[in-house]
Amino acid sequence: MTGLLKDLMHDRADRLNQPVLDLAAITRAGERRVRRRRIVGGASGLAAVVTLTALAPALFDGRDGGDDTNRTAVSEAAVLTWAAGDVIHAGDLTHQIGHDIHAFVATDRGYVLADPDGGVWSWTGGPAERVGTAMTDPSGSSAVLVAEGAWAGWMDPDHDEFVFLDQATGNVQRTPAATGGRDLDESPLRMFAIDGTTAYVRDARGIVTIDLVSGNVAVIGSVKAGTEIHDVEGGLILHSLSKDDLQATVASRDLAADEPALGVRGGDISPGGTYVMSENSATESDTFTLLRLSDGEELTPAVAKDYDFFLGYAWFDDDTYSAFGLRGTGGTSESSLSIELLTCQVDAGSCQVSDEGPTDIENFEIPVGMHIGD
Repeated sequence: MTGLLKDLMHDRADRLNQPVLDLAAITRAGERRVRRRRIVGGASGLAAVVTLTALAPALFDGRDGGDDTNRTAVSEAAVLTWAAGDVIHAGDLTHQIGHDIHAFVATDRGYVLADPDGGVWSWTGGPAERVGTAMTDPSGSSAVLVAEGAWAGWMDPDHDEFVFLDQATGNVQRTPAATGGRDLDESPLRMFAIDGTTAYVRDARGIVTIDLVSGNVAVIGSVKAGTEIHDVEGGLILHSLSKDDLQATVASRDLAADEPALGVRGGDISPGGTYVMSENSATESDTFTLLRLSDGEELTPAVAKDYDFFLGYAWFDDDTYSAFGLRGTGGTSESSLSIELLTCQVDAGSCQVSDEGPTDIENFEIPVGMHIGD
């Protein structure tokens, strides 16, 4: 998210003594893709990390500080998941993790988070367990963490390894990255995505898949092609590559395919492979765009224009996604800046604002595996 949002926030920072939130950090540099990490709790479709019937009630503290001991199901509003400090908010539930959250993702078993020092922690309802070390400031648009199903993955910078945690079993497996034979500064180690039990990464060999069950590794693309993978869903790869001196984004099962080019730059495929949403259109940065993949028709909700900045950041199911809208970027006081969390329906073209959301947005984080707070 370069361009408009960055300019708005920098302009506002010049006019305030203490800016509340550096939202330019959401994007870090260039076209930072927001990774879809499903916020649902397993195949049931309930938007929760775990149901309360499986956890001690004392683990969930209400917003007023009291115990939510009578709750037996989690509302669908938990699709709107966010964090501040060491607390993850899932709908109207709060989960005290015990470690400051620099970046986090949701699996269907719990959460995996990186703290500001790079420690990676797994939380499935009890005390968080340290499971590794991640690179908290990866280059380019790379995520700190990725996730799919019960799996989460990250880069270990101390050992140049791709690390994967299966939260269903607690097992951690490591795959050494190939680092020799070329200047990795030109094409750094990357963890792109996990699709089912297949991880997509990049190292000195090129773009590589890792089978998380068998451990088999296969090279599927060349580094020299300049290809970037944004998301993979059911084998459908959303990737960008250079074409006619321009970057084209394509959804295909063949990484070498260069058409048809979509009307977005980067993006996030819906769970069923029906839609793609992106923070950028093909021609404009910071212009949220939602397309149907079958015909390229744009389905961006009208409400997106009501905000200074609008972003869909996580799919709940093939028709429902979480979003946030930013208002008040042109204000002259800290109180003028606010974020609204929304649940949006593609077919209906509508979004509903949640009454559960951040009031102090200084440390606001969302489950995209990247650090967005200041």
